[in-house]
Amino acid sequence: MLTMSGSTPILSPRGNWRGARVAVLGLGRSGIAAAGLLMDEGCTVLLLDDGEPRLPRTLLQAIEEGTHRLSTGASAREVSALEGLDALVVSPGVGGDHPLIEAAEKAHIPVWSELEVASRRVDGPMILVTGTNGKSTTVSLIHHLLQTAHRNSLLAGNIGTALSGVVDQAGPDTITVVEASSFQLERIETLHPAVAVLLNLAPDHLDRYGDFDAYVSAKRRMLENLDDEDSFVFPAGDATAETWSAVCSSRKLRFQPSPIAAGEEDGTGLQDGWLVQRSGGREERILPASALPLLGQHNLLNALAALAALLPFSLPLEALQRGLRSFRGLEHRVESVGSIDGVRYVNDSKATNVHAATAALRGLEGPIVLLLGGRGKGEDYSALRESMEKVVAVVCYGEEGERLGRSLEGVVTVHRAGTMIEAAERARELARRGDTVLLSPACTSYDEFRSFEERGQRFKQWVREHGGGVQ
Repeated sequence: MLTMSGSTPILSPRGNWRGARVAVLGLGRSGIAAAGLLMDEGCTVLLLDDGEPRLPRTLLQAIEEGTHRLSTGASAREVSALEGLDALVVSPGVGGDHPLIEAAEKAHIPVWSELEVASRRVDGPMILVTGTNGKSTTVSLIHHLLQTAHRNSLLAGNIGTALSGVVDQAGPDTITVVEASSFQLERIETLHPAVAVLLNLAPDHLDRYGDFDAYVSAKRRMLENLDDEDSFVFPAGDATAETWSAVCSSRKLRFQPSPIAAGEEDGTGLQDGWLVQRSGGREERILPASALPLLGQHNLLNALAALAALLPFSLPLEALQRGLRSFRGLEHRVESVGSIDGVRYVNDSKATNVHAATAALRGLEGPIVLLLGGRGKGEDYSALRESMEKVVAVVCYGEEGERLGRSLEGVVTVHRAGTMIEAAERARELARRGDTVLLSPACTSYDEFRSFEERGQRFKQWVREHGGGVQ
């Protein structure tokens, strides 16, 4: 029978972690960072991975010295690995059906995410952003605005740098901006952001969750520890978010692409073409929406959400204006990458679900030739049918090409291709001067590429090879 040692709280937020025996399951970017943090805190760490991970020299050296242990492959799934452990830290890529997770839960061994454990060592306020789409752009914009205002700020989480890897840099006056996925929020306990931001909710990762309700429940966990000194930022009128806010004791900050009505609580909106914020009864114009360098209506919402998230920190108006004007967005997110024979090419490789693809389509001017395809997540593609008014042709490719094509028959002209590059070649034949070729796949990249970044880079390379200069 598996047992826990000791009776004091394990890895308590303000306590001493020295001597705790902790396993880290999944040695990707966040797992490696979590292991490093735990080792630095004096824990004895067991590193576990079902595959053969590539570890940094510092971890390999610690293992060679005999202080910590490594178990990979089939042995990393043996329940006996948990004997004598105080806690199990799980990387976001590890599903809840892993045998070690099930065994740990039966043995009453705490199972936490890397984000949960790292947050216990964050000193200073945390802004946590989640949602189906727009997270990376929004956290990057928040971080950029804070830096423009000369405020100490760190950017971490699902965007690329694990929170465990930067917590040692967070002082009391540091604002830590964290992008949180549903996977990271599944196993939290004490995580307590000063500002929790929900951007949007749409079906995603159904291949992991099985249904939308389970996915939404994972997102909702970010609110569990909020109190009346904290803030909840969410889209005005969203039924789910409004329901959450009704039982949340924190300050409510809504963002919306419309004027803030008289009597409404504080938040941000769009009035007479201007981004506007209201706080403490005072309303202030920030910037004309036309001055935002970001493409698309969805990015206008991201900007409004970022401004709402920063209301509790009272940044100077001039810093907000400079920051909004100077922010150029992120690679692979509705990124204009060049023009060939009068046709604009836009890389939205980050659009790995239907909601993201439809947001891009709504935000761009037509006519559009759309590239859809890749590996699916178990989504229903029928929602795409309602977003084809600007689309003159669709080229479907990859593993999901046939299914995507069938879902759009009768609404738009559908063409098929084997690979993404073949789809780009076909789109070039179909597009006319003044059109936009949009790569917004609505699927993951894993049938052809290792990541959406690699897919986007290959698309951009193809544009350059055919004479397309960066616009």
